[in-house]
Amino acid sequence: MNGTAMLRAAARLAMTAGTVLLPLMNGCGSGAYPEQAGSGGGSPGGGSGTLLQLVLSPSAITLAPSGTVQFTVSGTLSDGSSNVPNVTYTVTAGTGTHGTITSGGLYSAGATVGTDSVIATQLGGVTGVPPCCADTSVVTVTLNPPTALAMVAQPGGAVSGTVFTQQPVVELQDALHRLVTQSGVVVTASIASGAGTLGGTTTVSTDGQGQAVFSGLFITGTGTFTLAFTSPGLTAVTSATLTVTP
Repeated sequence: MNGTAMLRAAARLAMTAGTVLLPLMNGCGSGAYPEQAGSGGGSPGGGSGTLLQLVLSPSAITLAPSGTVQFTVSGTLSDGSSNVPNVTYTVTAGTGTHGTITSGGLYSAGATVGTDSVIATQLGGVTGVPPCCADTSVVTVTLNPPTALAMVAQPGGAVSGTVFTQQPVVELQDALHRLVTQSGVVVTASIASGAGTLGGTTTVSTDGQGQAVFSGLFITGTGTFTLAFTSPGLTAVTSATLTVTP
């Protein structure tokens, strides 16, 4: 009896006890792991063949900062069937972003733009033997383009000719009303309603948090006013009513 025949005979004997020792070999390494017969390593939907390939899905994805995605894995066996291998998930930080992932594969992006690599590695069943298979997905974290302005802080404490005690703050938002942390976007304040003159620094650029923080604004005139905040290509926003006293 040659070596292959002996291995097959041993496998048949082991299967009668409900366990098969499978030699796992592919480009990721080799080794023997106990697999539950017909279970694909204790996971649903598996066959009893050798695991040839592990596939991580999605293979690549683009997210906004702090976005999330659920990763899943599938395995291809030598007998043509598929299974869901038991894996561990890890994140290798690339440039700029540092996401996290749960044991169940839920990835949460960092707060800054950049790239991460998510790695799913098959859990081995023999101490000291490297796992057979692994797969990697690249996560690109990028800013969604801003589409609108939104109020963060309303102007308040207005006396004619005197700087507001509470200066307005406006932020950039995307189409889903999420903050866009883009700097350098020019925002201009003007009077939307009311009879008077707006003074102070009426044009500012957004900071690294995507906010236009105004300072020194005042209105000369009395009565009720609203302020408009505009930026080219973005939906404008109007402040709440501001009462200016003499």
